[in-house]
Amino acid sequence: MFPFIFFEKKIPVSNTLSQLIEIKKLRKIDITSRGDDYQILFTANPIKSRIIKRISNNTGIKITKIGKIISGKNKSKIINIKNKQIEAKNKGYIHQF
Repeated sequence: MFPFIFFEKKIPVSNTLSQLIEIKKLRKIDITSRGDDYQILFTANPIKSRIIKRISNNTGIKITKIGKIISGKNKSKIINIKNKQIEAKNKGYIHQF
């Protein structure tokens, strides 16, 4: 698995969830890192971004860039809304095959 960096503010959530996060004073990353995936997460070469955008427009499927793969032996990073590195309390669901 390659290390990655992703930005909390770019993770899409519904209006209802956004309101709940604000009302309950929750951290968005704690809600979105519990393992329930509602969108497909994939990686792609940055050179292909125009192709991906065109496919998104042609199909009406919203595609959101939330981060990038980073090189080296770095650990994966999460950057919060204040541009500070944070750690998610929940590590998501680990599939066992």
